[in-house]
Amino acid sequence: MKKYTAITIGPIYETMQLARSTKAIWSASYMFSYIMRELLACVKAKNDLEIILPFSENIEGVVTFDEEKSPKDTNDEILPVGLFPDYLLIKGEWTEEDFTECREKILEEVKEGFKEDLQSLDKYVSVQKNDLDKRIKKYLENHIQIRRICVKLDENDNHILKLYKLCETAELFNTTNPHAQETFLSDYFEKYKTTVKEAEYNDVVRQNFKKKGRPFKSTAEIATAEFEDKQFYKEASEDHILDKKDKTKEEIGYDTQNEFYNDIKRGAGNRFKFHHKYIAIVQADGDSVGGLIKKIYEGGKSSKIEEFSKSLLAFSVKATQAILAYNGSAVYSGGDDLLFFAPVAHTDENGKTVKTILDLIEKIDKIFEKQILKNSELSDIVNKLETKPTMSYGVHIAYYKFPLDQALENVWSLLVNKAKKEDGKNAIALKVTKHSGQVFETILKKNQKTIIENVERLFKETGVEDNFISNFMYKLSPLSVVIKNIGRIQGGDERNKRFGAFFENYFNENIHKQSLEDGFLSNAKELLKEIYGVNSLTGFSNERYKEINEKINISDNQNNEKLKSMIFDNCMFIENDEYKEQLSQCGNKDEKEKLIKEIYMEELHQRNINQLYAILRFYQFINAKSE
Repeated sequence: MKKYTAITIGPIYETMQLARSTKAIWSASYMFSYIMRELLACVKAKNDLEIILPFSENIEGVVTFDEEKSPKDTNDEILPVGLFPDYLLIKGEWTEEDFTECREKILEEVKEGFKEDLQSLDKYVSVQKNDLDKRIKKYLENHIQIRRICVKLDENDNHILKLYKLCETAELFNTTNPHAQETFLSDYFEKYKTTVKEAEYNDVVRQNFKKKGRPFKSTAEIATAEFEDKQFYKEASEDHILDKKDKTKEEIGYDTQNEFYNDIKRGAGNRFKFHHKYIAIVQADGDSVGGLIKKIYEGGKSSKIEEFSKSLLAFSVKATQAILAYNGSAVYSGGDDLLFFAPVAHTDENGKTVKTILDLIEKIDKIFEKQILKNSELSDIVNKLETKPTMSYGVHIAYYKFPLDQALENVWSLLVNKAKKEDGKNAIALKVTKHSGQVFETILKKNQKTIIENVERLFKETGVEDNFISNFMYKLSPLSVVIKNIGRIQGGDERNKRFGAFFENYFNENIHKQSLEDGFLSNAKELLKEIYGVNSLTGFSNERYKEINEKINISDNQNNEKLKSMIFDNCMFIENDEYKEQLSQCGNKDEKEKLIKEIYMEELHQRNINQLYAILRFYQFINAKSE
C-alpha cells in the first residue's frame, strides 16, 4: 500500500455565476487555473512527490511555460485561457503542514491582488484599509475551497479513478460562505479602467497577460468577431467599447453597443446577418474517458498515464487554437473539459455562409481523435475498448444582451441533462433563444454521420428567402400523418422513393421546381430521408418489447405508470393522457405489446419531426438578414 494525495479546488461554476460580463467570467475561471498552477509549483518543489495529473511540462511543438508560467503556443504567443483543471492527483503524501503552508501563501497572493484593485474603486475608497483587508481575507478564505485528501492505495488499484471519486465526494462538502453578502468577487472581476488607449484590468489579467493586453472580448465583439481583421471592426471596438468601458451610459450619453453595431453594419454591408447579434456559448466534456483510464490500469500499463496526461494537455492547447482560429474566445480548456464563446457562423465576401459553430465542433472532434484515439502511445489500448472516448457538447445560442449567468446555466444543463443522456452520448444538444422569446432546440447524435453531413450541406445553401422556409414548414405541419405513414415503410429504398414522391406531389409549383432539383428543398428532402432512415419507426422489434417487459416486470394491469414513464423518458415529448388511458385499459399481453409499439412509434415520429423543424429553423436563423 502506498500513499496518494488528491487536491480539489472550487467552486468554479458558482464563482462564474457571480460574473456579469465575458471578461469577468474569463477572470473567474482563470483565477482558479492560476491557483492550480501555483499548487503544481509547490508540489514540484517536493522531491518525494510525483504528479500524476495534470501534465504541466513543456510539450515540444505544442506548448511551453515561460518563467512566469504563462502557457505559450509554438509561435511564442500567450494562450489566453486557463489550461489547468480543478483537480491535482499526486503519488505520495503531501503533508498537512506543507499543504497548508502552500495554500496560505496562494490565498495571500490572491488577497493582495484583490485588495490593491478594490481599494482603487470608488465603492471602497472610504473604507479603512485595515478593515477592508480583514473583510477580503475572511471572504476569500470562506469562498475559495482548496481541499486535500490523503489515502493509501494498493499498487494494483486504479489510482486515477479512485482519486477522482474522492475529489467528487469532497466537492459535495463545499461549505456556504457566511460572508456571501459581500460583492468583492464581482467587483474585482468586473474591474476595468481606461486612460486614453491603455486598458487596465484586474490583477489576474495584469499579472498573466502583461504583453497580451486584452484577453477577452465583449459579447457584441464576439458575435461579430469574423470581422476582427477589418479596420471598421477595430475602429468600432476602440470607439464604442474600449474608450467608454469605464463610464456609465448616462456619462457617455448614448448606447455604446448600439453604436458599435451601427458601425459594424455600415462596414460589413451585405455580409451583416441577423445572427451577428447572437453568440454561441459552448460547453464540452469527454465521454467514456474513464473507460480508457481503466483499461490502462487493467493492462498493467500505468506507465502510460503520463502519456495520457500529456495527450490531454495537447488536446486542450490544440482545441484552444481551433477556437481562436474561428475567432472564438476560450474561457477554460482543462483536459477534456471546455467552455468557450464563439460567433454563430462565418460568411464570405458575398454574404454566403461558409462555416458555422458545428464546423468548429467537428474540428475539435478531429483534434480529440488525433490527440487521444490515434495517439501512437495509446492506440494499442484504445483499440481494445468496446466504447471509445468521444466528446459531447451543450450549445446555447443567445442574444448578445442575454444574461450570462442564465446562459451558463442553460449550456451546462444542455450538456449534462441532454447531450450526455443520449444513448452512447457523443451528442450535440443545440438550443437557440431568440430575442423575441422564441426558443427551439434539438439533439444531434454525432455517430449519425449521414444526418450531420446533410445538416452541414443544408447550412451552406444560401439565397433562400425567409418566407420560403417559413411557408415550407407551415405547409409541412398538417402533413405529419402522411410523413409518419411513409416512415413506417420497412424497406429503406421504398421509403426513400415514397419521400421523393411526397415532395414532388406537395411541392410542385413553379417556385419549388429548381429548389427541388438542387437547392433547399432537395437538401430538406435528403435530410428527411436520413432522419427516418437512422431513427427508423420500424425499429421496435419483439426483442425490444421483451427487453422492456423484463426490465419493468410488467404484469396485467400493473406498473403501467412505470412503463409509461420509461417510454416517455426515452423520448423528447411529454406524456399523452390518451396513451395513459389506453395503457390502463389493456387486457392482455398482445394488446399491451401492440400499444407499446404504437406509442413508441408515435413519439419517435414526433422526435424526428421536431429535429427536422429545429434544424430548418436554425438554418433560417443563420441565413436571415433580419428577424
